[in-house]
Amino acid sequence: MPLPPVNVRPATPADCDLIWEWRNHPSTREVSFNSDPIPLEEHRAWFASSLKNLNRLILMVEAGGEPVGRVCFDRDNEAADSAEVGVVIGPGHRGRGLGRAAIDTAVEHIRITWAPGSVVARVKPSNSRSIAAFEAVGFRRESEDASAVVLTRETQPPSGEEIKRFKAGAWSTAAAAELYERRIYKRSGVVCVKNSVEIGYAMRYGTGRVRDAGAGTGRFALPLHQAGRNVFALDISEAMLRIARDNSDGALPVAVGDLLNLPFPDDTFDSIISITVVEHLPQYREVFREFVRVLKPGGAMVVQLCSAEHAERAGVADGRAAVDFVVQLTGAQTREMLDGLGLDVIELAPHDLLNGNMILERRLGRACKPLWKLADGLLRLPLLARAFARLERTIGRRLPLWISRSFMIVAEKRA
Repeated sequence: MPLPPVNVRPATPADCDLIWEWRNHPSTREVSFNSDPIPLEEHRAWFASSLKNLNRLILMVEAGGEPVGRVCFDRDNEAADSAEVGVVIGPGHRGRGLGRAAIDTAVEHIRITWAPGSVVARVKPSNSRSIAAFEAVGFRRESEDASAVVLTRETQPPSGEEIKRFKAGAWSTAAAAELYERRIYKRSGVVCVKNSVEIGYAMRYGTGRVRDAGAGTGRFALPLHQAGRNVFALDISEAMLRIARDNSDGALPVAVGDLLNLPFPDDTFDSIISITVVEHLPQYREVFREFVRVLKPGGAMVVQLCSAEHAERAGVADGRAAVDFVVQLTGAQTREMLDGLGLDVIELAPHDLLNGNMILERRLGRACKPLWKLADGLLRLPLLARAFARLERTIGRRLPLWISRSFMIVAEKRA
């Protein structure tokens, strides 16, 4: 009988009790390092904390749409560039080759999501079936003694195309689009200032025929549309655009499309807005070329990227994994790239000074979180929020690019 399609997905709270049943089954406990039964309430507490743990990922294995097992990854960033994996195939699903398929599929998922240099498995010597499953999908024995067999598999970082697919898939569902909508409009002073500054850039430079490229749920397209601008919203996520159209009562023109292959003729738009979008794509140079192609001579482009100078001063290395990949450039690199594409720089300005500021996080240490919460609370006051936003738009643009995690690019296409 052929093996049904196997895939993995992140575990949700609804999976908790099923995982507990699998874990407590006698056949599972027999091959586990901890063979004692686990009380349900203790398991629920562990599971809830695990879902919040950024260094743990629990994946549900599905075969033909049916849950058949779970895979758990743990990483220790300080100890090594590796992840440790544990697999449980539910009773009634064993012996069908699902263990091998589950391990292989899950390791591919973690390779893209976390990009560890290697994945490590520790198995009881008596569990010959699991050892054979790991070896069948490329794990090799590193060591073994009476207590455990240690197996490892080397992994390669994801390619640019894999990162692009991961990013697109992450926001493709209705649930993801609704989560995004809640996050960008949540009751946060820092987010309020960020939105105010970014919408200010869009309103200032989004003139004539405007393309909001990577529009999401319409954070910039909707204010432009409400102000009477001739704006078109494009995004790769149909679910995102559906919210944007609903929020405009169907009046906002939208199109599903890829930034690497814009479905428009040359010299179509007077301005392009693409904020908190291009930074997520390894193919950012190709995206900039597409923007220049569809932009009219003399047209303005507003794009946000991340500051390599900020990351360097904060001592943060470039992310290899799709989940934390961002484009990091210096001011000099940015100017050189834009000049080569036929763009004149109007403005390079530090942006979003408080949100995700890695230098502040490093310098302030444990004090950073309470101080950030204090600032966030104060900036919920409309008067202070408007004053800080005005300060960022004026004095902030004169500051060096290393002062904040991201910076805004405003450039004009040469005639």
